[in-house]
Amino acid sequence: MKAFVILFLVVSGIVGIAQEDKSGSFIPSKNNFSFEVNFTPFNADAPIDISGFNSRLFLTDKLALRMGFNFDMGKNYEEMPYETSDALYYESTEESYTTIGVNTGIEYHFLDSKRVSPYIGAIIGFEDMTSKSVYKELYSAYNGMEYTYLIRTTEAENMWLDEVIYYDPETGYYIFEEMSHRGYLKISGMAVLGADVYIVKHFYMGVELGLGINATTYKEITVTIDGDPEPGIPKAKETNFGLNVNNAIRLGFWF
Repeated sequence: MKAFVILFLVVSGIVGIAQEDKSGSFIPSKNNFSFEVNFTPFNADAPIDISGFNSRLFLTDKLALRMGFNFDMGKNYEEMPYETSDALYYESTEESYTTIGVNTGIEYHFLDSKRVSPYIGAIIGFEDMTSKSVYKELYSAYNGMEYTYLIRTTEAENMWLDEVIYYDPETGYYIFEEMSHRGYLKISGMAVLGADVYIVKHFYMGVELGLGINATTYKEITVTIDGDPEPGIPKAKETNFGLNVNNAIRLGFWF
């Protein structure tokens, strides 16, 4: 967020004095193509985010067609051994998710300048997330004479179960708590305002904010225990309208 504020102030100052002739411009024009990624300098783990990128094709000197794509996936596997009086058992957690998104839109660049290019635009986007989890847990069963140990397998589609509480015969309930990574389908539409600063020819940094709507449909969640279906969670819908600020600095290259 600090990087966004600093760069925004710099851009604002430059725009105020940027009414100059465009000869020798560093800015792309008709038929040029650009692509960009997000840069978060205060994120030590991944300062450059390559899971998604945006690109632009300039139809004229001021009008650009915008295209974007994002992809993200993750897996988590943990295993814990438990030794009983008769055998060695393994509890395990296996979780995964995949997110794919695309967006497209149009931008109008409205300042004649050598290095600074503010713009307004509109974009629409689509994003899909799926997830799956498998949990194996050791439990004991009493047959009237002795306790035996078994492994219970719980599988869930479209969510991770951060904490799983199984069937309680006294209450008759299955309880699932602290759900995360729920699968969804999202459609969005947004008006955007941004600015690019061309540091050297073919290389630029930029900021952007938007105002728009997100319509999200959360997918149906299905659960099975040892292969038997259990009560799941039906689909749900959510709609949000508001301001969207990209806290990252956009790093781009054009040719």
